[in-house]
Order: sequence, then structure tokens, then C-alpha cells
Amino acid sequence: DVFPDVPYGAYDYTITKDCYSTITGSVNVECIGGGMGVSVFENPEEVVIDTEVTLQDQTLIASQAGAEYQWIDCATNQPIDGATDMEFTPEESGSYAVIISMEGCSATSDCYEVEILSVGEFANPLMGMAPNPARDMVQIQLDGAKETSIQLYDLQGRLVQQTNTDMSDVRLDVSTLANGTYLVVVERMGKRYVRKLIKH
Repeated sequence: DVFPDVPYGAYDYTITKDCYSTITGSVNVECIGGGMGVSVFENPEEVVIDTEVTLQDQTLIASQAGAEYQWIDCATNQPIDGATDMEFTPEESGSYAVIISMEGCSATSDCYEVEILSVGEFANPLMGMAPNPARDMVQIQLDGAKETSIQLYDLQGRLVQQTNTDMSDVRLDVSTLANGTYLVVVERMGKRYVRKLIKH
């Protein structure tokens, strides 16, 4: 940027713009040839916010550090009182996202579904599935590392993907699936548990 007709002397400057890093510096303006002016040639870097969220047990953790956070309820799109930390553990089952703000810029994560089990409730091994809706990958969290079959069906009842695992955390690649609604079926110890998944 060029600022004309600036009296000679020493100046400090600050360049700010939403979604760009702030630049500060100093410049000396000298009176040469009877003209006054100063040029600042630095270009700020665009702020890129990481909206990835990890689900651990029943806690959602934002990947972006050093920012401001506001968790929201995806069912109502309303902020959750007091949920302003990098980590968030819901008190009830539902779908949640986080608004991340830094350098005057904000970005919102995908919605992540968390299931909270009350004391004495029969344990559904499918503890969490996120993001949902999903684009490329879906993280499925199971209750403990036991022999489990995970099947993905379309609404016509066709099996489109199957994974057998003894891990507690499983990632499904859904990038090649057509957009639409699918059923995730978890089979363990002769019992079946079903969760709806939306691919977009």
C-alpha cells in the first residue's frame, strides 16, 4: 500500500484484515527531492482454520489450537452455554459442532454425533460416529476392543461396505459412495445395532 504526503519521520504501522494475519513494523520517511510518501510492501498471510474434530470416548476435541471456541447444538444451531473450550463433553446424546474464531475469522466444523449412556443402560457398542453428515471419512468409536462386524447398507438394503475389526476406533472411507442416506449396522455377540449415516 502507498500512503502519499506523509511528513518525514519514523513511524510504526499495523496492517489488519479479517481472516489475515496481523503485520506490524516500522518505517522511516525521508524528505528526498521535495516529495513525501511511504510504501509498505508486506502482504499478510491468509488465516486457515483447521475445523477437524476428534471424538475420544464421549469428548469432542477441536484440532485447531490457540483459538476461541463455541460449541453448538446442531439440532437447534444454538450455542451451548459455557462450552467455550477446545474440548467439549456433552451432557446428553446429540449432534454437535464447534465455531472456531481467530484473527477476525470464523469457521464451523461438521456436526459430530455423540451418544451418552446413562448408568444401568444396556451398552450399545456404537459409542460415536462422526462426522455425520460425512464427505470422505467417518470415524466410528466402539465400546471396547472386541470382535465386531461393521456393515454399511443403502436404503435399498444392498450391502455396500463391510469391515471386521477388533479395534475400538474404526475409520470408514465413504468418499466413493453416492450422496444419500445409509444405515450403519454394528454386529457384536449376536446383536445388531443400527445408526443412520448421511453422505454428502
